[in-house]
Amino acid sequence: SRRSSPGTRGGSTTAAFGGFAPGFTYLVGVDPAIAAPRLPTPRTRVPAGSVALAGELTAVYPGESPGGWRLLGRTDARMFDADRDPPALVAPGARVRFAPSRAGASALAVLADAPRGDGRGTAAPGATTGEDVVGGERGEGPVGREPGEGPEGWRASAGSGTTSAVEVLATGPLVLVEDEGRPGLAAIGVGPSGAADRTSHALANRLVGNPASAATLEVALGGLALRFRERAVVALTGAAVPATVDGVPVGMNAPVPVPPGGVLRLGLATRGLRTYVAVRGGVTPGAVLGSRSRDTLAGIGPAPLRPGDELTVGAPVAGRWAAPGVAPVRHVPGELRPGERAGAVLEVLPGPRADWFLPGAWQALRALRTVSADSDRVAIRLDGQAVPRRSGELPSEGLVRGAVQVPPDGRPVVFLADRPVTGGYPVIGVLRPDDVDRAAQLRPGDRVVLRAARPS
Repeated sequence: SRRSSPGTRGGSTTAAFGGFAPGFTYLVGVDPAIAAPRLPTPRTRVPAGSVALAGELTAVYPGESPGGWRLLGRTDARMFDADRDPPALVAPGARVRFAPSRAGASALAVLADAPRGDGRGTAAPGATTGEDVVGGERGEGPVGREPGEGPEGWRASAGSGTTSAVEVLATGPLVLVEDEGRPGLAAIGVGPSGAADRTSHALANRLVGNPASAATLEVALGGLALRFRERAVVALTGAAVPATVDGVPVGMNAPVPVPPGGVLRLGLATRGLRTYVAVRGGVTPGAVLGSRSRDTLAGIGPAPLRPGDELTVGAPVAGRWAAPGVAPVRHVPGELRPGERAGAVLEVLPGPRADWFLPGAWQALRALRTVSADSDRVAIRLDGQAVPRRSGELPSEGLVRGAVQVPPDGRPVVFLADRPVTGGYPVIGVLRPDDVDRAAQLRPGDRVVLRAARPS
């Protein structure tokens, strides 16, 4: 088709920057006549391939995710593929055109002079004149490599020196592999991810002699059971759970030996939400984009564990045991601090969008709140008194871990490990780093108070 994109000036849009999710590229050039604001309350689920509008920006949701943009249609163009070179179909600077497809969905055209993610010009699949439509039933992104042939480091198998030493017997609600994450990929919309409670993750590794970068198991609410084929040393940190090795109770926050054939079982968490299980040598599933972390928003990284899965474990680093002394513990998951009677107090550093909030906003923010049931690794949503803010739209901008965003309905959202790279609602402040870890241990129904951080 050579029809111009509906609602665009000059028939095409231009990719401005990546953000929100891997392969989510913000496109400029939308006709102001069809500009529309974001939804007052974001949807909890937007289907993959949805073509959406927010203000004078348009984009394609590369995977199923929450989202607050207005939906216009759908395309089956694959916007992101970690096995592709480059992973993102549309790079900043590319010109993009939408056209109706024969199947009734939106087809996506990446014009032939669009730059690749690595800066080299290339035509998209099937492009011969710069005007051919790709996407729909044809387009799958840059050609020249088969899946699995991307650059070294994007997807890596388990490293040498590993053994299939652990069998998963039971998982409970959710068990993920997490490490320190994959920073530095925001340009293609990939967030850092990593352990939700960094302090507990690092402590677990320290207790078994691993480097902080080793991957651990993040266990939501307990219920994990593992059988070790070889002798192992493990440590449990974070949310408190009753645990046994071969039926004998073992403690938290200490190295625990497991004999060959031994079974580690975790009961239900009694305090907090996420328990971290470190194994000496680290668990070593294949890395994706340089990390073994599961990003639940992006859908990249090792899949959640299931009964019957086999885990590989790396070789221990010789002489890596921590020096004698007290390991640093900055918070006890699920426990209130001295003086916290109503609920957990999380300190917020003000800014950067103070001009978007009305008088009384900080007083409203400090009201007692409850963690909503629709909270997850992306963010915790807080029910309670609405925070008054200006109406209107804020251009999408970068988000950081711990950002406290206020959508039009006034319910604060605190972003955690799997946050989007960008967001379009004003941020009233950012939690202190230690309090982000604490927020990651809050359960639905827990009570919370947000207050301005005291000068340090």
